[in-house]
Amino acid sequence: FKVPKDEKEPLFDKKEEKVLCLYEMDSNINCIVKRGEHKISASCSHIAAVPGPLYDCQGGVLVFCNGYVQYFPKSGEQSIIPIPCRKGTTSIILSSANYCKVGTWFILAQNQFGDLFLIKKDDDDQITVDYFDTIDVVSSMVILKQGFLATFGESNSYKFYSISSF
Repeated sequence: FKVPKDEKEPLFDKKEEKVLCLYEMDSNINCIVKRGEHKISASCSHIAAVPGPLYDCQGGVLVFCNGYVQYFPKSGEQSIIPIPCRKGTTSIILSSANYCKVGTWFILAQNQFGDLFLIKKDDDDQITVDYFDTIDVVSSMVILKQGFLATFGESNSYKFYSISSF
């Protein structure tokens, strides 16, 4: 693909801001409704969905930025939660997997060093981010209902880990 000589190539402007647009399926009128827009950091690297009313949870979106997580709930105020990091570095989340049961959920997120973080809602309805384990860096992962974490890396490498307790 070549840009014609008379057109200039688009340049990345560092002053540009990223915008998170939230949409919702309205089953009463059978269409998708825009719920809102939020400005987010330009360092945003990954987003994850938080389970909603189907699982008796509040629902929302987690936006992973360099060193912190922004939580945008379906209703209420957004919150910012720091991500634990190694000394002298910041965590950049590359992949995540979520698990949900009625009334509860958690998300495993992995940073560029292979560290896994457990993100869940505690008894006070506050989102917490805790270090969980370190595994090989993966491009995607899935938590199976049988209690296994399936990870898929580069060049056809995949592994299964057993999660003993949720």
